[in-house]
Amino acid sequence: MENTVTINGMDDVVSTLQRLLDSPDTDVSYRIDVQNLPDFELYLKGEKFDNSITPSIMKGVIELQKSIYRAYLIARYGSDNLQMLNNYERSALELRVIVQPGSTDLIAKMCDVAIKLFELINGMENRQKYIIILTVLAIIGSGVGWMFFDSYLKHEATKLDMSKELLIERERTKQLLETQKNTIDAVQMAIKSQHIKDNTEAPQSNPLNNEEEGPVVEEETPPNNTAATNNDNKAIHFKQLKKTDVELIAVIEKARNFDEKVELASIRTEESMRKLMASTASADFVRFNNQFEASGNTMQQIASTEKVESEDITIRKLFRVLNIDSKSTEFMQARLRPEDQSYPDFNAAFSDNSISQEKLDRLTTALTSYHPIDLSITAKKKRGKLDKAFIAQVRNLDTTKSFKQQTEESTDV
Repeated sequence: MENTVTINGMDDVVSTLQRLLDSPDTDVSYRIDVQNLPDFELYLKGEKFDNSITPSIMKGVIELQKSIYRAYLIARYGSDNLQMLNNYERSALELRVIVQPGSTDLIAKMCDVAIKLFELINGMENRQKYIIILTVLAIIGSGVGWMFFDSYLKHEATKLDMSKELLIERERTKQLLETQKNTIDAVQMAIKSQHIKDNTEAPQSNPLNNEEEGPVVEEETPPNNTAATNNDNKAIHFKQLKKTDVELIAVIEKARNFDEKVELASIRTEESMRKLMASTASADFVRFNNQFEASGNTMQQIASTEKVESEDITIRKLFRVLNIDSKSTEFMQARLRPEDQSYPDFNAAFSDNSISQEKLDRLTTALTSYHPIDLSITAKKKRGKLDKAFIAQVRNLDTTKSFKQQTEESTDV
């Protein structure tokens, strides 16, 4: 390569990623040299954290490691299947995590692993692979906390609006009950007055005509609005937003919409970061990646606030048929892999009433011949994966291509 782009911090990650996203070229004419990146830091304070970490935190750190592995796998192979890693790749991309003295202070050396990521895709300098790795580094390094917190604030605002509606409804109910109580009191007073006037009459057996009180209506105390309560457990302190932070949030969102593989890598990384954040629930105090501070309980709430919606999609691509399950005569399905590996492997079902024997024969031929087949698939897309997929149309095989060599190579490994 003639040129080298040097990365010395998150500013360079932002500018390089933006440059790649705006480029019309599929390939890039330069290599990326990572010289410096901020460490990922997780500071924890509490009874269980004194130069030690709990099993839950260990699981959180493992999630951080998985996000690195998946970034590489999606960039190189188009799949997030961790079983595809060989021993060399697994070892090369292993995070070095340091536990500092005092309360538990975990520091993951992101620069070292970033260097290895680009080394392993050396000679594969196409734009998509670079975008995937830089986007994942951006999510881990900075920006993601702001996105999580934004979702949390919107969630809390929704709860606050609901609480306001509840309070309004309670007030209406209270006023209605108060009116009813006043009516009952008025009736009681009228009956008592009539009883005094007609003193010669014997008392009647009337539930309203006695010395006891009428129905007692207790005024309900409005519930505490936790969304508006400002207590120590809810206190969240953020660092001052810098221009780079704002730009990074924008460029991560832009990268997510670049294509399916970048979207998948982004979603997987954010899932891991949420799990890492949630693993701090038992800590009294947490500082997450030098972005914000809160109690572990609040961190867990922030991490769990996510609205995931599925969308209906129809895709037409060349697919590799990995398997056909025809055990059930009423409900058969095929295991499919997009030729461009834009989605992880998935099952697509079809009814024997909706597919002819001729089309089933084509799928079987695609399976045994290793040739890709042209299919239209309808599915639900959620978190970068396809769910409830159905084979809508079966077209012809592409006999100019074959997956047989890939199969033999994977068998050798």
